[in-house]
Amino acid sequence: MTSIVIVEDETLVRQGLVELLSLDPRFKVIAQAANGDEALRVISEIRPDLVLMDIRLPGLSGPEVVEGMRRKEFTFPSY
Repeated sequence: MTSIVIVEDETLVRQGLVELLSLDPRFKVIAQAANGDEALRVISEIRPDLVLMDIRLPGLSGPEVVEGMRRKEFTFPSY
């Protein structure tokens, strides 16, 4: 099963993505974040297999979150 963190500031879009992904047993949404700062914290703590992230977010943008992960030498699991 692929663990996923969804990062999206629009609540309805985020909930829709969670519902859509829940239809496929290969995926499990293990966390959600509504802004870039929260995303960086959650991703660093949980270490998901996949992050589905909006580019424009309050606080840190999507690219800034990716850069923050790079600075922390964060790596996703390899398969």
